[in-house]
Amino acid sequence: MYRDLRHYIDELDHRRLLHIIDEPVCKDTELMPLVRLQFRGAAEESRKAFWFRQVTDARRRRFNASVLVGALGSSRWIYAAALGVTEDAIASAWAQAQGRHVAPRTVATNEAPVKYHIRRAPRLDDGIDSFPHVISTPGFDPAPFITAGVWVTRDPETGVYNLGIYRGMIKAPDRIGCATDVPTQHLAIHWEKARRMGRPLEAALFIGGPPALLLAAASKVPYGVDEYGLAGALNGAPIDVTRADTSKAKSARMFWNPKRLLARRAATSARARWRNCSRSRPSVPGKIQFARRSSANFHRAKAR
Repeated sequence: MYRDLRHYIDELDHRRLLHIIDEPVCKDTELMPLVRLQFRGAAEESRKAFWFRQVTDARRRRFNASVLVGALGSSRWIYAAALGVTEDAIASAWAQAQGRHVAPRTVATNEAPVKYHIRRAPRLDDGIDSFPHVISTPGFDPAPFITAGVWVTRDPETGVYNLGIYRGMIKAPDRIGCATDVPTQHLAIHWEKARRMGRPLEAALFIGGPPALLLAAASKVPYGVDEYGLAGALNGAPIDVTRADTSKAKSARMFWNPKRLLARRAATSARARWRNCSRSRPSVPGKIQFARRSSANFHRAKAR
């Protein structure tokens, strides 16, 4: 159905469900409040997604990237567009997809667009700050957050993959905090299994891609169900995947054409798990380190 995010943006525009904003907009103070003001009090059928193509920050820096907001579930019409159906066919599309998962298709690394530009430590330039991650609630949020990023991990015992959307707090150019909220979240289960086995948990985080990937990642399916298969069913075609650049696992996979992707390893030592998240700690090159505060079930990632 949709080849990638660009293809889906074209469909939103074709259905007249997209506002294209070409004026400079600050991601730190203006972008999300502007969207909220447009939605407040508006009838559902009048809501549209927003595509900001000239994004700046509070330091007046311009980004070589754009921001898409409200493009999945802002209304029944937008949700239907994400599934490639009409609004009265949403339920049936999900029912059909749940019963016939489509396995992903592996693509050679030299054919995957995600491999065209790779940055490795210590030469990360601006790191995570190279991208316009927004401040969702200016004046209240302590930092920009990745709110629509899909974390890809796999069960260290069975090898089954999990795709999940977890809020990622930008702590530094080389540091992301991952909030799994409760220990029953599937990524948290993977992390706990890896910790008990005394091995790091390999993870990839992608932003962008066809909407079926995000819809599958956000769905509550039973533990052990591979969301790549559900995404393929929702998309009407297999999801192309390729091997992660920093993973040593033979079957490590990630979506091959996201807008951007981070692939790392999560440390699972007891020290990394329980160290207070508010304290700084030395860099460990080549790994993500998760730390959890027992009172809040909060995980922190230290990107290499």
